[in-house]
Amino acid sequence: MKIVIISDGKYGNRAIVNIKAVFPDTELILLPEYDKNEILDSINLPVNKLTAIKSAALLINYHRHPDITLELSSFKIPMIQAINTGEGFLRQIQSEFGSHVIMPNTMCALKINQEMDSGITSNEEQSLEVFREFSLAFGTPSFKIKMQAGSDIIEEVKVLRGSPCGATAEATAALQGKKVEVATLNAFAIHIRQLCREPVSFLFNRVGVEETAIQNHLIPLLSELKRIRPDLFKKGGNLANFIENFGETKLEPV
Repeated sequence: MKIVIISDGKYGNRAIVNIKAVFPDTELILLPEYDKNEILDSINLPVNKLTAIKSAALLINYHRHPDITLELSSFKIPMIQAINTGEGFLRQIQSEFGSHVIMPNTMCALKINQEMDSGITSNEEQSLEVFREFSLAFGTPSFKIKMQAGSDIIEEVKVLRGSPCGATAEATAALQGKKVEVATLNAFAIHIRQLCREPVSFLFNRVGVEETAIQNHLIPLLSELKRIRPDLFKKGGNLANFIENFGETKLEPV
């Protein structure tokens, strides 16, 4: 699958490396940065860049100007709008050009069933298949954890699906050899916050982006740990209390 990432240079530099490792036919196209408040009366893309964009099976847009987003949407190529610009703008895009564009709250919140929340209908099956293929590798994190026999030590964490920025893979690598305890989970959360490269968006400022990324990673990590070692999360214990204090995780102590 050919993927083209469009950026003004601010975001997407890490995504290209990680996405290209899974989808080798991935290209980063840099377009000029414009004042977001400036209306672009005409957008003349260089022929070579326009050709590359139109040859893509999937576009991922990190460009911050709304008129560039509208121009890219007009090509009617399946596109992930990687910077959340609000539901109103998404509805405008879909009403003008069709429902081939999705806009997750964050890239580490992209789900395989994202189409359910994006307005995409069954007649956009080609777009759905493209989004499904991409989101098998990237989006809401998913883990498979192996524990050392007879201990509370994490032997291996396999990332089944992770964030395009690479934060998932790097932070989980640091979990190997660590004991499952509150200190380990806190360190993981801090690591995610430090690694997060999600764009500041309509929905979230920098702190909000980082907090969302932490939740997007901790919830599936805790779910997998509870699945394989429910005994560690007995009610009244430190890990059960951690879950209760964590917030809206939908995880209940055993």
